[in-house]
Amino acid sequence: MPAPGTALDDDDDDDDDDDDDDDDDDDDDDDDESTNLLNFIAVVVVVVVVVVVVVVVVVVVVVVVASVVVVVVAVDVVVVVVVVVVHIVAVIVVVAVVIVAVVVVVVVVVVVVVVVMLITINFVSQMQQ
Repeated sequence: MPAPGTALDDDDDDDDDDDDDDDDDDDDDDDDESTNLLNFIAVVVVVVVVVVVVVVVVVVVVVVVASVVVVVVAVDVVVVVVVVVVHIVAVIVVVAVVIVAVVVVVVVVVVVVVVVMLITINFVSQMQQ
């Protein structure tokens, strides 16, 4: 049989060990809390980085698409302006050709009328003599 003090000491040692274990458990809890905090911070950092990357990619895509749209619209505007100018020039040329044609026809008609009148006058004057 063990000595009465020995068993009591063992219980005290066990209690001390339990207290030490409790302290270790408290340290583990603190470690767990720090690990949880670090994990939370890491997750927050990863989420923020992912959000920033997504926002940057979206902004870059929007800027590129907007640039392409602006270039396409600018080219369309230039094409429309060129087409309008060409049509205006074509209309001016057609109007000028029509005016010249009308003037030529009027001049030809006047010349023919004058020639016919001169021939008629000459014929009539020869008949009177």
